[in-house]
Amino acid sequence: MGMLDELMVQTEGKTLEFKRDLSSPKPLLKTLVAFANTAGGRLVVGLDDQRQVLGVDSALDAEERLCNLIADSISPRLVPSIELLSLEGKTLLVIQVYVSGSRPHYLNAEGPELGVTLATPLPIKTSQTLQALPDTEQVTEQVTEQVGRLLACLGTESLGAKTLMLRLGLRHRPSFLQDYLQPCLEAHLVEMTQPHSPKSPTQKYRLTARGKGHLPGAGR
Repeated sequence: MGMLDELMVQTEGKTLEFKRDLSSPKPLLKTLVAFANTAGGRLVVGLDDQRQVLGVDSALDAEERLCNLIADSISPRLVPSIELLSLEGKTLLVIQVYVSGSRPHYLNAEGPELGVTLATPLPIKTSQTLQALPDTEQVTEQVTEQVGRLLACLGTESLGAKTLMLRLGLRHRPSFLQDYLQPCLEAHLVEMTQPHSPKSPTQKYRLTARGKGHLPGAGR
């Protein structure tokens, strides 16, 4: 059973939502913020509430638009994994959001006080959000083995995702994104060379000043 088949039999809830299209982006962006601030989750665009497959028109353009919306509308920067998957001959957008180490995220239009959302029906302000976040996965100056490997791999270079995966000996892109790249971006150890075009085919990644400080021999 494929990922989409599994999602189709699951109930919408705190870690799964379906959206018809991108015509009303604000609720979609709020959902992504809620996922990042709590337990992560998947959002599928191109399905209605009855799981009827509608598909997404001009899927590549829709993907680019969504990436730009996320980059421009959410702070701190959120970089989810976005896939184009086919079901019943139609293309769906599947957005995977992992629990963020840069929580709390918020909508720029509403600001850090009102723009923070969680996967809960109750409105929670920033001060309450910080108390409500799980104790796990807190940001510290410690780095995981995977993050350390990626930092060492980049060094003084700017490299694309495929080159990084090759040098790290990885073949599974979702694992690379979740365990290596995403934590580095969220901890501001690595930055994009084209931050306003997150899905650009020529996108590369480089160490920030903070990331360089974690390299062996760097002064603390």
